[in-house]
Amino acid sequence: MSANLEAKKQVVEDIKAKISASKSVVLVDYKGLTVAEATELRIAFRKANVEYKVLKNTLVRRAFNELGVTSFDADLNGTTAVAFGSDEVGASKIVVENAKKLENKISAKSAYVNGEYVDKKGVEELTQAAHT
Repeated sequence: MSANLEAKKQVVEDIKAKISASKSVVLVDYKGLTVAEATELRIAFRKANVEYKVLKNTLVRRAFNELGVTSFDADLNGTTAVAFGSDEVGASKIVVENAKKLENKISAKSAYVNGEYVDKKGVEELTQAAHT
């Protein structure tokens, strides 16, 4: 087997471990962020104990599929970053709040919360419910 294939398999295993260890996983669409905006966003995620990574769609799709989850196949297209949250709403909240601040350069595509698929609208509702 090629070294590249082995490296990809290891990345998929790492993603699966992160998905399994996270209370929430948010797929983030991002377009046109400046370096300063991206840095500010990463700092916000870090402060909330959320790991934010840009990962290849095919590797994230494979990780979810190997965990028996196929709900995200349609969402894993185009620019995608992944936010792994240690609680149910932290990652979603940062994405929704920063979408307004960054003039919709980022948005939630969907999320995986407590083992369940949550669509874009559900992510926004989850965030709003956390504020009440």
